[in-house]
Amino acid sequence: MGEGECFGEIAVLIEGKRTASIVAETYVEAYELSKEALVAALEHYPEQKKALVRVGEERLINDMKKARKAARAVQLPDHPMDEYARRVKVVAELVAEAVSERRAGEAHERAKELVAIAGAAMAQVPERLSWLRGATGTARNQLRALLESIFGDGPPKRKRPDLDEVASGCTELAQAARAMVFTVEMGECLLRVPFLAKTDEAFRDALLRESTVHDYDDNAKLINAGEAGHELFFLVDGAVEVILPNGARVGNLVTGEYFGENGVFSDALRTASVWAITPVTAAVLTRDGLERVFAARADGEALRASIVEQHDNETKTIEFERLSLRRRFKESLRVLAAEIWARSLRSFRGWSRPSSQTWPDSMAGCSRPFRKFVRV
Repeated sequence: MGEGECFGEIAVLIEGKRTASIVAETYVEAYELSKEALVAALEHYPEQKKALVRVGEERLINDMKKARKAARAVQLPDHPMDEYARRVKVVAELVAEAVSERRAGEAHERAKELVAIAGAAMAQVPERLSWLRGATGTARNQLRALLESIFGDGPPKRKRPDLDEVASGCTELAQAARAMVFTVEMGECLLRVPFLAKTDEAFRDALLRESTVHDYDDNAKLINAGEAGHELFFLVDGAVEVILPNGARVGNLVTGEYFGENGVFSDALRTASVWAITPVTAAVLTRDGLERVFAARADGEALRASIVEQHDNETKTIEFERLSLRRRFKESLRVLAAEIWARSLRSFRGWSRPSSQTWPDSMAGCSRPFRKFVRV
């Protein structure tokens, strides 16, 4: 942090321990605002009090949501199959580099390495998900046949081997293998989704069949606030940031978390935008895909009703916790103000702030008369 920044502002709004330590790296001059002084001043300026209460509520609610999300997140970077996804991507890039520089021998060796890695990844796919091996197996066999036709067991059989075909085949195999691996990992994400927790394994596997894996570049927009959307996203690699229409940043979501679930249950417009802050890979389930899964089951209608009920209950629980936090926050301010006034507060007249003082965002709209109540 540097000159002009502030910290600790939420401590004057809510009760609780500090969540981090602040250590000075250089000589520092800082202005301190006590909780008692702020609350006393707020009694004279109800509009500023409402603004600060709103800021405190938002912080509490966001912290609550982060805690709930963190409890559900699957730590996929440690997944045993994650290494295969990384290796096939790296080797495919090495093949493309060798082909661009026309190094036929190296391209051949790297392509064979990619075939071996893809085969090892296929062997790790659970038997109940054996259908996932289809696209990877097809791409792998095609690449092996291509390598055999060009190289055989020795020098290239063709006078001018078409290395671009090799690069294309490796890219196709890498994409299929990564999609296979990430779909397996998505299966573990589904286990942590509250409204899917009571569904059976066959239903979750059917959802995997209807899901598709997509790659997004850094700074790509996955969801746009105010637009209709019917996709549920599962982050299997990377991180995204959630931003409200007013520009407020709600927080980040990381590997193992999901978002956009309201889109598969209702026609409501998106309430926030989601931007990729790293290269992202996400498994996407559409509403149409979910409907096809329901239609294929004899108990589809009952299952749909159960899942929608679970989702609605989850939403109501979050809303109840939000209201509870608001009540606790307002009561905390009321009790503190009563204690301060009971002690016959001394006058704040004459207290002022230096012209160089900067204020946290939560106080940016405060008027000058209000600010001179604050002792610094």
